[in-house]
Amino acid sequence: MKSSTRHFAIGLFVLAGFGLFALACILFGGGQLFPQTLTFETYFDSSVQGLDIGGAVKFRGMKIGQVESIGFAGSHYGARPEVDASAPDIHRALSYIRVICSIDIKEHPYFGRDRFQAMLERGLHANLEMQGITGTVFINLDFSRAGALAADDPPLTVPWSPDELYVPSAPNTLQSFLSVAEKIAAKLEALDFSKSVDALTALIQNADTAILGADLPKLSATFTALGQSLTKELETIDALLADLDGQALGKDLHAFSTELAALTAELRTSLPTLVTTANNTLSQINTTLVDAAPLLTEATGTLHALRENISPASGEDLAQTLSALARTSAILEALIGELRERPSRLIFDDKE
Repeated sequence: MKSSTRHFAIGLFVLAGFGLFALACILFGGGQLFPQTLTFETYFDSSVQGLDIGGAVKFRGMKIGQVESIGFAGSHYGARPEVDASAPDIHRALSYIRVICSIDIKEHPYFGRDRFQAMLERGLHANLEMQGITGTVFINLDFSRAGALAADDPPLTVPWSPDELYVPSAPNTLQSFLSVAEKIAAKLEALDFSKSVDALTALIQNADTAILGADLPKLSATFTALGQSLTKELETIDALLADLDGQALGKDLHAFSTELAALTAELRTSLPTLVTTANNTLSQINTTLVDAAPLLTEATGTLHALRENISPASGEDLAQTLSALARTSAILEALIGELRERPSRLIFDDKE
């Protein structure tokens, strides 16, 4: 009985010890046992010398995580069914350096998965940076400038679906410089220097021939004569300008301007009176024409009656005279009617 009690106490003590140990782990190391991290992967098609596991992951120089693993992409994805071993450049893709990184979300809650995905859509990329002169390399995250990453350095394409969030990589400053140097060297290598030198030599020879063949003394004399002619023309122009009496010309212009101003003022004063007089004259003429119209009509009727009462025996001269008088009366009546409509014709000659 005592032995069973002793065994029970020992077991209870061991269980209590395990419980206290687990509680201590939760209280003091819970962050390490259940970390809150965001994992992403990136690939590099160049050397990652100086980058080690545990190396820093920074965003614009500020540490936000660390490197979890470094290895070849082919070691992880090479056996996948979607990877075609006969595809072009497949061996190069499998030789990419695959770097797995993690971000401590607990310390940096800004980098949640949704926000990080949005940052990737805005051009977030990763590149290798060297810390000082120690040779230590770290992963730096930043945004591409105006789509430069997509245009000049497109993301590395792989024939598989990455297991983690994929952050495209961009070459560092040294790699960019070496790339530009390689392009310049390729262009220089493509140049045909011997052909360019031959063309330059031919150009120099042609220039020498043209200079030797030119009659330099005659050309110099021609330019000298041209200069003398221009000098004489300039002296003639100066003499003409000197002969002009600027003050007299200014006085004449001033007098002409004064007379023109006086004439303009007189016209402004006289025109209203002239217009009023013309209007009164036209009104009187119109009244006279209105009074004369009935008399002319009556005279025309009387002439027609006399023409009908005169017998042929009275003489052809009298008939022709009356006929002419009747036509004249009709024309005068028509003229009076037109003047009533447009009295201004007595003063102005309207031409339509």
